[in-house]
Amino acid sequence: MPQTSYYRNMGPALPGQISNNTPSNDIFTLLNKSNGSLAAGIAVKFGGVTPTGGAAVSGAPFANAGSNDGQTATILTATGDQIAGITCLTFATDPYNIAGTATYREGTTMDVLRKGRIFVACEQACSPGDSVNVRFQAVAGNQTIGAFTNTPDGGTRPVKGAAWLTKSVSAPGTNLETSAQNIAELDFNALVDAATH
Repeated sequence: MPQTSYYRNMGPALPGQISNNTPSNDIFTLLNKSNGSLAAGIAVKFGGVTPTGGAAVSGAPFANAGSNDGQTATILTATGDQIAGITCLTFATDPYNIAGTATYREGTTMDVLRKGRIFVACEQACSPGDSVNVRFQAVAGNQTIGAFTNTPDGGTRPVKGAAWLTKSVSAPGTNLETSAQNIAELDFNALVDAATH
């Protein structure tokens, strides 16, 4: 019997998975300089290496003059950190990374979404209209730096230019504070957020 109906929306996805493939998506490449592995689907900031002479590197992304090199990324550490973007899930094989494709090893290049729609793991269940916050400091439990939440606390800051597009769906896997991930689609624009930081 042929299939005569189908869902228009995706089911539970993986953190870092791009949710649509439109020309408005803005994805670029940064080098992981976090002194460790970075998961897919988390917010990262530019590395803190000041360019020679304090000038922007030719062709480098926004807001890099004198404060970062525009070519590397690391974890968030403070409320005032500017988000460079969200790490994307890639299915490229890294033969030296036994953990698989859901993480980027130190010293490897990462696809980073600067603007677009992406699935991320949330610390709690979330719905459209909820606030969007990003974690820069773990304050309790098994919290992940760069993860998103709808419940602000002393280790998070609001993200401007971001909105939950779907209600979160529980998916298997240990992450954050629960034994299951809450995965939701996020509309994100680092340029809008940067204007407030």
